[in-house]
Amino acid sequence: MTQDPTPSQSNEFPFPHVVAKLRRVELRFGNNVLIRALPAFPKSLAALKKKLQVLPKFHDRLRARSAQQRRLQLRQLARFFLALPNVCELAELIYMEICEGYVGREPNTAAANRRMQAEYLRGTVERTTAEGGTSLKLCSALMGIPGSGKTFAIYQIARLFPPIIFHPEYNLWQIPILIVQMPYKNNSGLNLAYAIVLAISRLYPPGDYLNLYLTGRYSETALLSVAKRLLEIHRVGIVIVDEAQKTGSQPLEEFKGEPIEVQKPSRATEKWAAGILFEASTDMHVPLLLVATSELEIALGKRASTMRRNHGNGLRHWDPLDTTIVDERPSDYDLYMSALWEQTLLRDHPKYTLDFRNTFHYYSFGIPDFMLKLYYVVQWRALQENRETFTIADVHHVARTYFKAVTRWTGHMRRLVEKYDEESAQFLASKPDLAPEFGLTYGATGTAAKPLVDSRQASKEALEPPPVKGKRSSRKSENERPPLPTAPVAHYSQIGGAQ
Repeated sequence: MTQDPTPSQSNEFPFPHVVAKLRRVELRFGNNVLIRALPAFPKSLAALKKKLQVLPKFHDRLRARSAQQRRLQLRQLARFFLALPNVCELAELIYMEICEGYVGREPNTAAANRRMQAEYLRGTVERTTAEGGTSLKLCSALMGIPGSGKTFAIYQIARLFPPIIFHPEYNLWQIPILIVQMPYKNNSGLNLAYAIVLAISRLYPPGDYLNLYLTGRYSETALLSVAKRLLEIHRVGIVIVDEAQKTGSQPLEEFKGEPIEVQKPSRATEKWAAGILFEASTDMHVPLLLVATSELEIALGKRASTMRRNHGNGLRHWDPLDTTIVDERPSDYDLYMSALWEQTLLRDHPKYTLDFRNTFHYYSFGIPDFMLKLYYVVQWRALQENRETFTIADVHHVARTYFKAVTRWTGHMRRLVEKYDEESAQFLASKPDLAPEFGLTYGATGTAAKPLVDSRQASKEALEPPPVKGKRSSRKSENERPPLPTAPVAHYSQIGGAQ
């Protein structure tokens, strides 16, 4: 029996929640009521994509309306979301992390105590305590270029779970996913604890945590203790921290678990937010996912220990959508554009051709946020001028008129990747959230240690034997990247076969 994930409303608890209905779970999670209360993860990739993606319904009846009415409805396009393979991978990892984090955290029940008593009498009590006592590094980082859809994907994945689950038998309110926004300024431990308590209070208003803990004057240590306690009381499955690059300018290796003196008139002390998050995750056995741009690499520092924490769970880096076609399967860029192209309110919408494909890539560099906004404004301008179609020239005009700053940035990205360009390198090196994406050092002159190469060249180099010590390697790196492939345009209907 599966749980209905739709939030319910009742007179007793007038806020979105569901009452736990325990389903049957196989293998080692079978006795864990926290995992049994979660909705079942979709069994197939197609079912998962269907649950995650959002495709606006622009039907023929809507296209028959006036241009003004259609312009109002066109704003729905901002909700467009396509479940590409990287989104599905992220959803599965979050579900696995939640289940793994609940091991050893189930509420104390009579059944659990009976199992422990039986194991104790057999002399094998360690069987029931081994998994819960093993220290796991349930920390991950989702990093990528700005505009790649990281935050949108997180909120879509959160929709797979109820906001809060009530267990009447234990009087327990379980929160599967807690999304916290990193404070923009004064990102100290005090403000981070405030953000965690505030996020929990929004999901569980009867706790009145806002008045209990956030109206008085609490020290940083006291409020951090409150935040940790609430994470345990509500059995939070995973803490997702958005905009995690705002953890502070000081590298994490300087965080030793002790308060760090800062220059303030009150001589107050504070802990760096990144260190606090790692500390809380380890102590409370609560999985942690940091969502950030590549600027997080600067904030966390350069130690291998932090890199191991963030990259040990198999999350890919979210780059601009790739145009490479592998084994005749459509690229991520083609899947996204062909699906987006079908979302139209124009009566004579142009056919998606190779010229449109390359023009949109030229201005957007394959960044989904730019692709979506450019496509929206192109349609909006056509409707505003009472036209029912648009041309390549219209795309050029809109891109250069409405997205002048964006095209300047993407132009530097394109020039740097196609052929190393010193001016573009200097421009991108001045942007802390873009410099690491292109192998540049933030604030430096912009000269990369090694020119960027494409995946084909990298694969070719990887097959070469390592250079012999004492001899100079004859390997040569290429500065130029192949042009955009001129393969047939893929259609959205092929997404079902794309893994």
